[in-house]
Amino acid sequence: MAKKLSIRQKLIIITVILIIYPMVIIGYTGYKNYAKAIKEKVIQYSWQSVNELSDLLMERTLKLNTFAQEMLYDDNIYVFDKQLKLQVCKDILSEYTFKEDFERYLKSILHSKSELKAVFFHFTANGKTYGVNKNFQAYNPPDLLIEDIYNSAKEQKGKPIWYFHEEYNNSIGIYLIKMVYDINSLEEIGVLAYKIDEGYLFDSFKDFAISKKQNISIYNDDYIKLFAFDSFSLASTPVDIKKMLNNNKQGIEEVFINHDTLYIIYKDVTPIDWKITVTISSNIFLEDVKKTAKKIAILCTLTLPLWMVVIYIMYFDIVKPTKILINTMKRVEDGEIGATVQIKRQDELGYVFDSFNNMSIEISNLINSVYKKQIALKDAQIKALQAQINPHFLYNTLETISWKAKLADLDEISEMIEAFAFIIDASLNRGNEREIPLFKEIEYIDNYAFLIQKRFGDRISIIKEIDSDTLDCIIPMLSIQPFIENAVYHGLENKKGGGHIYLKSGIQGYRLLMEVMDDGIGMSEEKLQLIKKYLDEDVDIEKEVQSNTHIGMINVHRRIRLMYGKEYGIDLSSHRGKGTCVTVILPFKK
Repeated sequence: MAKKLSIRQKLIIITVILIIYPMVIIGYTGYKNYAKAIKEKVIQYSWQSVNELSDLLMERTLKLNTFAQEMLYDDNIYVFDKQLKLQVCKDILSEYTFKEDFERYLKSILHSKSELKAVFFHFTANGKTYGVNKNFQAYNPPDLLIEDIYNSAKEQKGKPIWYFHEEYNNSIGIYLIKMVYDINSLEEIGVLAYKIDEGYLFDSFKDFAISKKQNISIYNDDYIKLFAFDSFSLASTPVDIKKMLNNNKQGIEEVFINHDTLYIIYKDVTPIDWKITVTISSNIFLEDVKKTAKKIAILCTLTLPLWMVVIYIMYFDIVKPTKILINTMKRVEDGEIGATVQIKRQDELGYVFDSFNNMSIEISNLINSVYKKQIALKDAQIKALQAQINPHFLYNTLETISWKAKLADLDEISEMIEAFAFIIDASLNRGNEREIPLFKEIEYIDNYAFLIQKRFGDRISIIKEIDSDTLDCIIPMLSIQPFIENAVYHGLENKKGGGHIYLKSGIQGYRLLMEVMDDGIGMSEEKLQLIKKYLDEDVDIEKEVQSNTHIGMINVHRRIRLMYGKEYGIDLSSHRGKGTCVTVILPFKK
């Protein structure tokens, strides 16, 4: 029943089955777009949080800086410094009285500023430190802390700076310190240090994290964490904040840790160079979206059996027969004429199979009727081209033999006649050979060279450089000798003093190269281009070409192309007064 349905009907059925599938596609696309929108929205909110927190922290730190600067105008410190110096020099005031009075002054400062946890002052005059904490009790920081604070403040020469110290409970103590100088003499009085209440700086930050599911951290300029509030647990893998932020003022970093993507938004708090970071987790803000995605994945999985049925039907009813047709077409391409598809169908594919079978049978009939005619015609053309012999060579050879008969002994004449007979036999080709080994062509050339030497003596010499690997190569019969003859009669015969002919052979990839080069008179550029034109164009050489030299060269070129294809033939170059070079390009086969 399935084979009686048309492909169109089958496609309609498949389309109906696939109607539900766009729902899955839309669901997936919707998930991706929704997730992207949520991510952008959360990052936007986080940026807003970072900006608000930065402004809030900047406002509070500037307020404390301003307070520290205002202390320069408080005369009490200068008065106590004078009293201390008098006490040291004249022992007017007791140490106890001075301590009580100065701590009472520090308590007044602490009482007026709820932002402070403690305040102390280290006098340079006596090297002692006086301080009170938030409970208004005496506060004596460790000597090492005082020494480090003193050195840090002194480097800044009166400018308030922030100082951080790790406390006994692994928390970070935050101090605002400032070196105090006498207004008039600029003499160093001591260092004033405020220990800042972290709650004043950071407690309000927790509201941002709780409401928006963010982790908030604050680092100083040395990337020491001053404050952290986590709304969710981070992965156990640590994040190198210093390397990540890389001294940038603000930005967003994306970190993939333990199957979670963290987005860390950070910004510098000016002018104190602290850095606020807000971390959000994609696993948290996409939690609901991922649940929906899992449901979609389950739905897609449930459709797989249906898809398997559809693929099974399509393969056995459409794809498999089509592959059989393709394989049969490849068999025809490989030369199996008349191959047909043995499938009978009543749909559109059946029509295609029948049309292909009819076409294949028709091609087989045409080839059978035409092929033999074409082969016979080509063989006749090759034989006609091969049968053309240069009568000029025959005439000169006979003249030389006649001359030698009068002047030389009979043995030499016999050798010349034998050499000439060898060449005549090759030209007549009584064995009807189309191709011969290269070494046999070399024999023809050697006999030809023997006759040339008898006629011209030492004026003309033939030098051979034959690669031994090419001697067994198959070449068209008499495809090299005509160019030796051309080099003699048109390159060297009319040259004063004669010259040399070089015959070389070599292998270049899949090609055999034979080179015939002389150092004769050469030819003009006009004549060279004319011959090349005849080599490239399919003209009637009997009517167009006047020179027998040109006809012989063109005959060899066309004979090679008829036998092996257009990528083979001869290449010609010549320069007036320098000589001519003919390269015969043949397929390399043994």
